[in-house]
Amino acid sequence: MFTQLYFCISIVTVTLVASIAVAAVVVVREKRRNKSYIRALEQASDFTGNGLIFFNESDKLMSVNAQARDFLQDIFVVLDSEVSLPALLDSLFDHAVDCDQSLLNALGRSAEKLNTIGFREVIMASRERLCLIEAQKIPDVGTNIILIDVGDIKHQEELLLRLSQYNHELDQAIQVATSGIVIAKPDEKGQNYTVSFANNAFCKIFELKDGEIIGQDLVEIFEDIHDPQALRKIKKIGIEQETGNVELCRKPSEGGEHWYDLKLTPLKDYSGRLELFVGIINETTESKIHAAESSKAQRLEALGQLAAGVAHDFNNVLSIIDGYARISARNIENKEQAIDNLEHIRTASKRGASLIKQMLTFSHHEIVDLTVVNLGEMMREQDMLLKPLLGASVNCELLVDDDEMYVECPAENITQILMNLVVNARDAMPNGGELRVENSVCAQEALPEILKKQGDDIRYASILVSDTGSGMPIEVLDRVFEPFFTTKDQGKGTGLGLSMVYGLVKQIGGHIDVRSAPDQGTEIKVFMPLTTKVPKKLSGSADELGSIRFDGYTFLVAEDEPDLLFLICEMLEDLGVNVIRASNGDEALALQDDYEGQIDLLLTDVVMPELNGPDLAEMIAALHPSIGIIFMSGYPDKGQAASVAMPKDSVFVPKPVDYGALIHVIYDKLRGQNGTKSVSHWESKDKEQNMEGVKT
Repeated sequence: MFTQLYFCISIVTVTLVASIAVAAVVVVREKRRNKSYIRALEQASDFTGNGLIFFNESDKLMSVNAQARDFLQDIFVVLDSEVSLPALLDSLFDHAVDCDQSLLNALGRSAEKLNTIGFREVIMASRERLCLIEAQKIPDVGTNIILIDVGDIKHQEELLLRLSQYNHELDQAIQVATSGIVIAKPDEKGQNYTVSFANNAFCKIFELKDGEIIGQDLVEIFEDIHDPQALRKIKKIGIEQETGNVELCRKPSEGGEHWYDLKLTPLKDYSGRLELFVGIINETTESKIHAAESSKAQRLEALGQLAAGVAHDFNNVLSIIDGYARISARNIENKEQAIDNLEHIRTASKRGASLIKQMLTFSHHEIVDLTVVNLGEMMREQDMLLKPLLGASVNCELLVDDDEMYVECPAENITQILMNLVVNARDAMPNGGELRVENSVCAQEALPEILKKQGDDIRYASILVSDTGSGMPIEVLDRVFEPFFTTKDQGKGTGLGLSMVYGLVKQIGGHIDVRSAPDQGTEIKVFMPLTTKVPKKLSGSADELGSIRFDGYTFLVAEDEPDLLFLICEMLEDLGVNVIRASNGDEALALQDDYEGQIDLLLTDVVMPELNGPDLAEMIAALHPSIGIIFMSGYPDKGQAASVAMPKDSVFVPKPVDYGALIHVIYDKLRGQNGTKSVSHWESKDKEQNMEGVKT
């Protein structure tokens, strides 16, 4: 029995030991597994960007990843190897830094919220790095500490704060600036520009409030100035997306005229795409007033000199006329002497007339008919006229560029400019010398600064006249263009030659440069603006329709039927005509007013809404006395069926238009050979209107 009991106890004991052994194995395996998990977590934490530290419930250090050791290596060196949580927190407090605005922004929390978790401080970590440390106690587990590098974030916030302050200061400076500043953004097509910013000065100029101007179209704001030419230039700058200057004149509500200088500048990205247009506008009214007053004073001074010179020269002319008239009166019976005296009087009268012409040219009051001339051809034609003026002692060399150089001015003006410059150079070489006359197209970089400011879209040709004569000292050079100023002996010159050249050159928008020094000769260079127009040339024969051309002529065509207007204008343009197209009489009147050149012919429909053809022709003829006028109509020009009374002897072309006949009519009109009222006419018989077309 005891044996059985012992056996049972042994079995139970063995079973219990086995169970304990199995349980022990399980615990060991679980511990190993947990340690593996902990090692895996520790290794994973090394790959994070943040530092991680863990203390157990007893505040004993359990885990530190590589980033935390890197952040706190200086602190770990000071502390014992057995680092406790209180000791670490004390050391962290010792390294804490003050939080400025940029750091508060970087942390995203205000100072009042720093204590909402167990521990939160920013410390200066190893290698002077700013580090945010947050400690959070986890119940029944321990304390977790996270370390975050906030140095880069703080630097970014500092830059943002600095940029914000800079923008604020810049905005304040722009708002108090006296120059008007506007910024506009282009639409997708780059054709319209919407205002995104305008300072106080700009709003004040255009009498707008900041809220009113934002979102407006930039060009519409400038339409307030009512200056078509300035508006066209603004639109051109916007289309070409290039920097440009525009002079504006505006009449504000308080009255008067105010002048402004506007500079528009495009800003483009790296790819060349337009991002913004910046406009800067400055008032120039005061400077214009000062310039006008100064110019007036100079004109009055010049007028005084002019009056004195005119009085002197005219007294001489009148004395000559009076003297010879008295001699003739005493010897009235001596026919031969009387004829001789009258010849002297006539010569003196011519001298007076020449003096008057020079005065008018100098004063810019000469009425001229601007034509287009080829400067190079004119220079070559002058060669035969110049040499007889110079004499054998002066060697003249004429150099003309082969390029086409079209200048818009009277041909005789070129002759006068060249003659006066050459004669002036000849007189500076009484003992002979070298004279060079050169003509060429100017490179943009070689232009004087005053012409470069006019814009890159204007090209110039030059006439250079240089001599090896006596030259001029600085005091003479400063007065060289004054009227009646001359260094020549009495009776050798009036002093109007170079002043007349100055007037002629300024008349066509040109410029003169003079360089000279005593015994170094003189160089005078005349710059003339080139035109894209071509000289007028009526070519071909009336007998051969296909040979007729109207190159260089400008026609104004008014027709209210769009398709007919298109067909007529296309036909004329194919024949070399510069055509101004108008869809009615009112538009034609407005277009001719905007056109700065000469209009040679008006081709107009008779019956048009509002302003009809004859009324339009009457107004145009008053403005352009030399213009040719041709009427077109589907109605007869005379009789009961005529809807509008036609002017007497008017040139009339019936509709439907015979284009060949129209070309002949225009050809005859330009040649001045048209002696009839029209090439076609209507006849009225028994109140029935029948058209009889006669082609020429």
